[in-house]
Amino acid sequence: MTPALARANAPDPDVAHFALVAALDQIASPAFIARDDGAIRWANLRGHALRRESLSFDDELRAALPSGSRAFRVMRLDARAPRWFLVVGAAPPRPAPLLERLSLTPRQQEVLALVVDGATNKTVAELLKISERTVEVHLTAIYQRAGVENRASLVSLVLRAH
Repeated sequence: MTPALARANAPDPDVAHFALVAALDQIASPAFIARDDGAIRWANLRGHALRRESLSFDDELRAALPSGSRAFRVMRLDARAPRWFLVVGAAPPRPAPLLERLSLTPRQQEVLALVVDGATNKTVAELLKISERTVEVHLTAIYQRAGVENRASLVSLVLRAH
């Protein structure tokens, strides 16, 4: 193999890194690449938000490695990297029957799912890549359609619908 061909076939670490981050961001639940000791190397946006909002998160993750738990599905990445795992958190509850009745837009459904999961307006805005004001507009529309006046009543309504 010529040196030029060898260089052309060599993996580009920057491309691999960005591809991994892009793939993690396509996972709807919190997702992480972690070592068997619980050290997190990469996380998607929902994973970062979960870590910020849960004081016991790192301990829960360590307890789940390497076999998994109710809160996390754990998959070994590759036999060539035996200490590294893909860790995917449990998906937030899906208020499907209520969504049909309320006729929410897809974006409003995303906002509602994150709010029910306990995300703040700031976190929802970061995860969905929209402004906090846009989150407020979506929530106002959801409140009107659900016939509630505030976030607590909305979450209560959704949880009772399950």
